[in-house]
Amino acid sequence: METNLKSIMMRAGALAIATLTAVMSTAGATVAQEWPSKQVSIILPTAAGGSTDLMARLASEHLARVSHHG
Repeated sequence: METNLKSIMMRAGALAIATLTAVMSTAGATVAQEWPSKQVSIILPTAAGGSTDLMARLASEHLARVSHHG
């Protein structure tokens, strides 16, 4: 029984290491990309002209300046 538990723990450890290696190998490629590479749309579930719309428009103007897309 104890040998079976050790075998399961070894397999779980190997799986965790393999998963971590796969995630870490793709992290560099993700960071290297410029974001956003194309226009981003903000969709609100409220009517135009309200306070939520105003805040979204102000935020989108700021994000456009910061991301150099505006």
